[in-house]
Amino acid sequence: MTQSLKTRGLMGGLPILASALVLAACAINPADAQSSTSGRTAQARQACATTMGLNPADSDFDMCVASLQQTMAGLDQAALVQRDRRACMAKGLVPNTSEFALCVVDAEPAVN
Repeated sequence: MTQSLKTRGLMGGLPILASALVLAACAINPADAQSSTSGRTAQARQACATTMGLNPADSDFDMCVASLQQTMAGLDQAALVQRDRRACMAKGLVPNTSEFALCVVDAEPAVN
């Protein structure tokens, strides 16, 4: 009985783990992600259908796709900010200074 409950608990977490892996794979190259919105939509739709097991005809499916797209956009933005921070550190600027902050804010946008 206890083993069965543990197994069910572990199996219940698999969709969440799989979704996290899909999101991580989607965020590997932010420049590619931004240049292919339809590709991103397809990835989100596939994750919601196959990984989460949602029916495309249900409203939960649309909410899942929208949520994944929002999450992927946030991951893209975070990756771009991190890239800009590294570039500013490579210039010798020190984090937590006004010069560093201005460098990050003024960084060139990604070229697609």
